[in-house]
Amino acid sequence: MWARHAAGIYTGVGVPPLSILLPPPHLPHLPRIARRRRPPPQIARRRRPPPQIARRRRPPPPVGPPGYQWPPFSMVLAQAAAALAALRGGRGAPPCSRARPRKQPPSPTPTPPQWAYWRPGNENLSKKNKNYDQQLRIYRRLENSHRVNKMELAYFTIPEGLLIQPAHIVNKLRDIVSLYNMMMPLRQRALYKYLDGYSGKETDKINKILVKTVLCVDDKIAEILAAGWYCPPRPNVFDDLPRLN
Repeated sequence: MWARHAAGIYTGVGVPPLSILLPPPHLPHLPRIARRRRPPPQIARRRRPPPQIARRRRPPPPVGPPGYQWPPFSMVLAQAAAALAALRGGRGAPPCSRARPRKQPPSPTPTPPQWAYWRPGNENLSKKNKNYDQQLRIYRRLENSHRVNKMELAYFTIPEGLLIQPAHIVNKLRDIVSLYNMMMPLRQRALYKYLDGYSGKETDKINKILVKTVLCVDDKIAEILAAGWYCPPRPNVFDDLPRLN
């Protein structure tokens, strides 16, 4: 009977009984499905949940085609700077059709700083003293005369570019400037005498003082140059004694 029913399964004839499809559970050759039982409450209390482990942040996925290696960050910055310089047409950048570098005229050779001086005005007479009125009268007359060189009315100062030198050199420069400004009133007084047609002992005395002072100035300039520092040459107005045009 069992063989007949089995043959009917394969041939499609007849319906097999449920005892063949589902054998009874008491058969010893079939395994039993073990059900998961809950642990007793005493054991469940002892168990603790595992500690939460901090998740490490994963690096962002690489950008670009697979297998592409990015250059160092410094190289990227250099390439970006070169690209910006090319757009601006700056120096060190490859030629660009948008902005071409303009041809700059050659810069003139820098001239060394000379003595700074004030010519017109009353700056020469800013300090009041005993002979203020007399000096002002002489200055006004020489200023309005066409026979007097305007450099005879100068008041010399030290240019700012020379003040960065050592202190002892700056002190010598100030001594030279003080000698220049001491000689100018003497020259103006001699010219004032010449305008009146007077020449005598007073003008001769002034000329002797001027010659000695010019020699002292030349010595100080030579000392500065020998020390390896810069000093402007003596102004041309002191090359000759005071005279009218």
